Amino acid sequence: MKINYYYRQEWVPTGVDPNILEKTFGEWLETVAKDSIDRLIHCPAELTDEDIATLLTYIEMQRIRVPRQSDIAKELMRATILSLAPPDAVSAIQSGEVLLTMKDSARFDYMRMIIGGALSMVWPDGMGGF
Repeated sequence: MKINYYYRQEWVPTGVDPNILEKTFGEWLETVAKDSIDRLIHCPAELTDEDIATLLTYIEMQRIRVPRQSDIAKELMRATILSLAPPDAVSAIQSGEVLLTMKDSARFDYMRMIIGGALSMVWPDGMGGF
């Protein structure tokens, strides 16, 4: 499956590149991860704590940034909202009287929550939201 502009963040503030996520992965994380992977394969005894952190971040980003994980994240967010909402709001949502929509930005919020501050440069303040 191919989704064009899947990582494009149309809602970013003026002056921020909407493709910052993919560019950052290509220019930083994937490059650093390659060096750590090479070290893991060729001389694992030389792995540093930074290499291990890089490998874990890279693997986790590969796992959570695919469409299937995005769908799971949106389902989890919806379930959380429904579990915390007042009963009358839940009834209105379940009956279709009120529409609960998870915006596309929710998947970026999910990635941010999972990875935390490690990639804060990819999500400048003011980005994301439900």
